[in-house]
Amino acid sequence: MRNYRVYVAAMAALGIATTIYAAEPTREELQAQLDELKAKVSQLEQAQQNFVNRQDVDATVKAILQDADQRSKLFAMEGFTAGYTDGKFILQSSDGNFLLHPWLQFQLRNTTSWRIDGKQPTNNDDIQNG
Repeated sequence: MRNYRVYVAAMAALGIATTIYAAEPTREELQAQLDELKAKVSQLEQAQQNFVNRQDVDATVKAILQDADQRSKLFAMEGFTAGYTDGKFILQSSDGNFLLHPWLQFQLRNTTSWRIDGKQPTNNDDIQNG
């Protein structure tokens, strides 16, 4: 039984040693990996050149913020006109893109009922208004 354990231990040690030596890559494999990595680095450098740089991003953000600031002024008096034209009051931008034409409508309703000899006991005229 003791010989069996020695034999198993020797086989295990030999298998581990073979695995260690088999795991080391050859020079050609290392060169192939190096060439592959060089190709990937070159590809990443090319992709990075296609991206916009930081100055472009900063300039775009600044332009957007300036435009938003200009458009956020609710009642900016420059470029604004008002007056009476063609019998109508108008408010409009100087470029004519925006126009406000306020108007007022008044409607009076009245109903009057007049009954001749309307009240039965006295036969008086009756007027109802409302």
